[in-house]
Amino acid sequence: MSQKNDFKAFSISNNANVVSQEKYEGNQSLQVGFPPDNISTHVLNKVLRQSSTIASVIANFIATQSGDDILDDGDIAKLTAKLNQALKQKVTAEIPNASLTQKGVVQLTNEIGNNDTLAVTQKLVQEIISSLRGNIDGKVSNSRKINGKTLTEDINLNASDVGAYTRTEVYTRSEVYTRAEVDKLIKTASEIPVGAPIPWPLAHPPIGYFTCNGSTFNKLQYPKLAEAYPDGRLPDLRGEFIRGWDDGRGVDAGRALLTNQNDALQDLKGSFKGDGEVAVTTEGVFANGGAVSGKYGAQNDNVGYKTIFDAARVARTSHETRPRNIAFNYIVKAE
Repeated sequence: MSQKNDFKAFSISNNANVVSQEKYEGNQSLQVGFPPDNISTHVLNKVLRQSSTIASVIANFIATQSGDDILDDGDIAKLTAKLNQALKQKVTAEIPNASLTQKGVVQLTNEIGNNDTLAVTQKLVQEIISSLRGNIDGKVSNSRKINGKTLTEDINLNASDVGAYTRTEVYTRSEVYTRAEVDKLIKTASEIPVGAPIPWPLAHPPIGYFTCNGSTFNKLQYPKLAEAYPDGRLPDLRGEFIRGWDDGRGVDAGRALLTNQNDALQDLKGSFKGDGEVAVTTEGVFANGGAVSGKYGAQNDNVGYKTIFDAARVARTSHETRPRNIAFNYIVKAE
């Protein structure tokens, strides 16, 4: 339901009988008023339109904000009260309460607390400062001492007062490094050549590294890695041992870099002795297998002894030859 407003704007149509704004501002009556015997109606209409329009707008504002009817009953006090009510309603509705994220109306307080919507007064701030000063002043008594010096005045301490180490020697150039030299040493120490196999304790390599599993790589994308492995394929070090290149020493002659070598067993030797029906005496990797039938040797007597070869009699054996070892995942730096 809309509120009633008795105050209406006068002569507001497009073809209203009013003087133009330019002529109105230049009319002598604007300064001295209308003469008693000569009142121009179109100038009078202009005056009435301006005053009535303002009155109508204000009255409509009061009615909208207060929710009451605005009547032309001559009650100035009531109209004034409603205007104040309308202004208060407008301010209250459009200016919110202040918060940590919103500007607005805030309430002051003289009490210490944990509320984040109240603002402290100057009085409370001063009380807090005074309280802190009192606590600080009472923490350390001036009867206490530091290294034999009382706290009644400023104290100057030298290195010996606090047990600091004083060195009088002068460092020579061999003991002093520039910042650039230190940075270079740190950088060099942390640098790992691209393509160098690195034992890694995890199943997956860190970022920027590849697993040595025989896979191919893009030589254009990783040119430094291609310098180490020109064929674009990583070495397959899964289950393999790395051996130092012979390089003319003669221990593993004839080997080229990155060539594979199958496993091999160092020569194992043993011996056995026997004659005819006499049991065989064995040593080393040989074992006596007992008598067997058949024609053996020069005596042709259908009696002989079997000799067994078993390397496990003198060494640990498996399906491969290997040293003692710990399993790591070999990786290489990609770039």
